[in-house]
Amino acid sequence: MNKLLFITILSFVPYSISIAELYKWTDDHGKVHYSDKSPDEDMAPLDHNKLPTLNHLPPPPLKITPDSHQSQINTYLPDHGEFRSNLHSISGRLLFDGKPLKINPKSYVSIWLRDESSGKSANIQVDFNVRKGSIYVENLPPGEYGMSINIDSNKSNPPLYPGDYRTWANFKIKPGYSIKRDLDMVKIIHLTEPQDNNQIIKKWSNPCGNKMSHISPVTFRWDSLGNDVIYHYRIRYNECEPYKFGELVEFGNTTDTHIMLKLPRSEQNRQYMISIMAIKENRQIGSLMTHGDNGYGWDYRFLVY
Repeated sequence: MNKLLFITILSFVPYSISIAELYKWTDDHGKVHYSDKSPDEDMAPLDHNKLPTLNHLPPPPLKITPDSHQSQINTYLPDHGEFRSNLHSISGRLLFDGKPLKINPKSYVSIWLRDESSGKSANIQVDFNVRKGSIYVENLPPGEYGMSINIDSNKSNPPLYPGDYRTWANFKIKPGYSIKRDLDMVKIIHLTEPQDNNQIIKKWSNPCGNKMSHISPVTFRWDSLGNDVIYHYRIRYNECEPYKFGELVEFGNTTDTHIMLKLPRSEQNRQYMISIMAIKENRQIGSLMTHGDNGYGWDYRFLVY
């Protein structure tokens, strides 16, 4: 199992690190699960070399096409953030909407580094300064790394729920160089209709026949992430058992915080899947996430009748 470095902010100073386990598995219906609890005590150790992409920052200009796939785009720290230094460090501020992210000192922050050559935790301490909203890591052996940062900003719900922030960044430490680069955080969108993603969706991972069902036209509504935001939505029509990624049936952009879609009735063993991401000035600032009893996903799946 991979080891995660969980960091709790206790005051306005850098803080200590503890270790917890993360489990990953895919159910019979293609849903990938991540949880700190094992789904089966007799379950053999899983080889999870990859975690889901947490931040998606397309290079400008942003072009939305039917083939756009938000979960495949990483924030890769480019070479122009490098400078000569034998400290082999990475440092930078956490940003949201292009501005320094204001973080409550009581917020729970999780930061984890992965050695991409092994797919395992780098097991390296990360200093986080809550007053400056910045990170600093030094003495990194040259190589390629992935960094996960999660901030529980909304204390009214569990971590990794609407109102919280996430990012995932890949970077490369070269011999004799360090990196200084800001990291853009993505806010989890609060979906309010037809399903509230601020709570556990009981039928989240159930077979196709037991999914949430809605009458067409289906209205999707969510909380605003501010002015001048474009919401990009995509709907696919997937097979349930065995799970198969299906065709794109509709996609588009809107500046509203709702859409109404006329969708044909679901056929047997078929389900719809919608994903939503928020874009502002060619920067992704938000993404939809849903939760079940045993994990989370970057979409909402449903039937139409």
